[in-house]
Amino acid sequence: KKTSDIAIDLDMSLRVVQRILKLWNDIGDVVNTPVKIGKAPLMNKEQEEFLVALLEHSPNLYLDKLTEELEVQHGILVNISTVWRTLQ
Repeated sequence: KKTSDIAIDLDMSLRVVQRILKLWNDIGDVVNTPVKIGKAPLMNKEQEEFLVALLEHSPNLYLDKLTEELEVQHGILVNISTVWRTLQ
């Protein structure tokens, strides 16, 4: 069947049908998975939960102490600003 016939049958624009068919022919799927942009997070979920637990136990801890605890307990070095953004 022609792409123009498919577009009419599905009530879609010809360009949309062409893009879908191109995706199907190129990658074997009609959904183009976007590439993740940016750096990977410095802390995983477990480390974030560790920070929250520390603050629940000792709510008066300063950010520099939290970064030290992350290094001691999890072996990761992060900036104070990273901890701040994570906790917001």
